[in-house]
Formats: sequence, C-alpha cells, structure tokens
Amino acid sequence: MPGTIQDVVPEHLRLEIEEIRRQQRERQLEWQREARRTAPKLHGPAVDGVLWNRIRPGDETTEGPPILSILEFPLQPDVELDDDVAAPARTLWDATVQYVASVPGCGGIEWGTTTGMDDGLAGRVVCLVRWESVAAWRRFQYSMGFSPVVGALVVDCSNRCAKVVRGGVPSFGGEGDGETVVDVVSVVFDTGDVATVEQRGTVEERWEAVMGSVVDGGLRRSYAVWLENNASTFAEPTPEEIAAGLTSAVFMGFVAWDGERYDSRRAEELYTNLRASLPSSDSDNGPVISRKAVRLIKHAQPPYSQHTQPVAPHNSLASILKPDPTRQCSADIGNVAKRANEALASSIRDARVRTRLFPAPRGSFMLQGELFEGKIRLLQGEPYVTCPWGSVP
Repeated sequence: MPGTIQDVVPEHLRLEIEEIRRQQRERQLEWQREARRTAPKLHGPAVDGVLWNRIRPGDETTEGPPILSILEFPLQPDVELDDDVAAPARTLWDATVQYVASVPGCGGIEWGTTTGMDDGLAGRVVCLVRWESVAAWRRFQYSMGFSPVVGALVVDCSNRCAKVVRGGVPSFGGEGDGETVVDVVSVVFDTGDVATVEQRGTVEERWEAVMGSVVDGGLRRSYAVWLENNASTFAEPTPEEIAAGLTSAVFMGFVAWDGERYDSRRAEELYTNLRASLPSSDSDNGPVISRKAVRLIKHAQPPYSQHTQPVAPHNSLASILKPDPTRQCSADIGNVAKRANEALASSIRDARVRTRLFPAPRGSFMLQGELFEGKIRLLQGEPYVTCPWGSVP
C-alpha cells in the first residue's frame, strides 16, 4: 500500500501542490503582518516590563515587593458619587470597592473625587489600592476588579501601578482628620533624563526638599513613587513595540492637605517651584508637571482578612447591588473569566429554548487587567444600554 504522497501523485502535480501550500503560507504570513500593522498598539498594566497576564495567579516564583495601584475613572456627567450614598451609582461603586478589597493581599483602599477647580478634571474618581505583593496585584488584574462600573465611564480609565520600595504607603486620611484634599502630582520625564538610580535619587531628594519647605498651610503627609511602565499587549512584541512603552518615566507624588486650610494657589506655586528644581536635558521645556486635587471621600477599607466568605457566588449586577452578604472575590481567581463565559453561554441557551424570559445577553466579560488607557475606545462598537443614573428610583 502506498504510504506517501510521492507514491500516488505524479512529480509535476506534487510540485504544484507544494507551490500552492507555499503560497498559502506566504499569504497567511502577510495577513498576520498586515493585522500587526493595523492593530491598535496598546500597552497594558505591567510590573518590571511583564504584562499582567503573562503569569497566571499561583504560578509566581516569588511574591515580589508591595504594589500601589493608581486608578482613575472619568465618570459620565450624571454620575455622582460625592454625597448621596443611596444613589444607584454610589451603591454600585461601594459594592465594587468592597469586592476589590476582598482580593487576597489587598492592604486597603482610599478613593475620592476630583474638585471643580481643575479645568476638565471634575467628575473623576481617583482610587489608590495598596497590595501586599506583586502576586496580589496580579490577582487583582485577573479579578472582576472595577469592571462593573465601566457603564458609568465616559472615556478610558487609567490603570497604573508602582512598586513600594521604601516604607509603606501611608493612609492619607485618618478617622480624626476631618476633610482631606489630596493633590496627585505627576511629573513626566524623558526616559533618558532619569535612566540611572542616581538621577532618580536626585528627583526624590528635590521632592523631599520642596515638601520639607512647607512649614504652615495644613500639609499633613506626602508620598511619592515611580510608576511602572506599561507593556505591549502583543503576544510576542518586537523590540520597537517594547520600546514604544518606555519613552517616558512618570514620578507621581501624593500630598495630603487639611481640607479646611487648603489653598489651591499656594499648592500650585509649590509645584511650580518643584518643576524648576528638577533636572532636565531640555533647558527650555523640562519635565511636564500636572496635578489634580482630590477630595478624599472614603478612607482605607478593611483588608481581606476581615471579610467573610459568602455562601454563594455573586456574578450579576442585581446580586452586586444587594446589601448582603458581603461581596467576596472568588478563591479560584484564575478561572473567573472562564466561569463567567460559561454562565453567559448557559444564559444564551436558556433564552433559545425559552426557559428564560429576557433576550439573549450581549457584550462580554472583562477582567480588571483589560481596563486601561486606549482599551475602552475599542468597545464603542459594542451595543450599550444608556442608564440615566440620576433618575433611577
């Protein structure tokens, strides 16, 4: 019995078949190259250049240093989180924060809203989450995270992080402090200006000197970190795609003020002096500095160890909005998305056989790590239901 193609196909036909296969491979490679050229060049959350989903929870060889997550959520105009704690948007937000606080390794959460004194920055929520290790931060990225509030956002959210290398991140608002305003100050350098440990140390020294110059005015505490650079989301990024995420370095400071004594103009002068003292290879422009004032609303949440395990999973919006039981992150966090997709498929099957009264659901499940700058714009083609947040009873 013939065993190979050479035994049954004439030589000229065999050569034609091989040529057709070669052409197919060439076309496939060209399609892949074209897709690479036209695909969005996105950079997602990473630590030490390693994208969040390159390592699954439980596969880490080391826990790694503590991490501070810095998240920013631009809200739709009718979404208010400041005052009415019974409003639907605030209920959803509080439940989501409670869920994030239950991720193993969460050391506390503080959040607040930007004030109207910053043009174009009002209506944003800034959230700081302390993680005990890189492994805990990665579990957060694999969890549902803040994805339930995506429908309340008007544009991209920001999902950045920083390693905590000296001491611990302080709690910026204490129980007896009263109103607290936290200035979030970002200083963006060209990477070459702060490429060495010595150069970064100089920036940190200038920051400490400027903060130490405040002798009156309600300054309570301050802290500063270097943000981790995001990493390319391509499976096998080229050196050029990797370098695209390393063009700048961000030094971020947090300055907590007594809210009753907070003076925006004085704070602005302080940060102007900071910029003038910083090193730069461009004497005309220098580093770019910006700030946003955040009225701290919620102090640190209790850590994971103080939560109790619920008796049933809570995957739907309706269950999240219920006051009891306590929201809890799944222990099998590496398979959260898989179980959510299975639940979605089951729901669609129920709709098809008419055992469920509602239409087939649309959209998809998103992990926290999939929420970052540039990603939300890709969802504009998805079907949305616009919720009038301010008028829901």
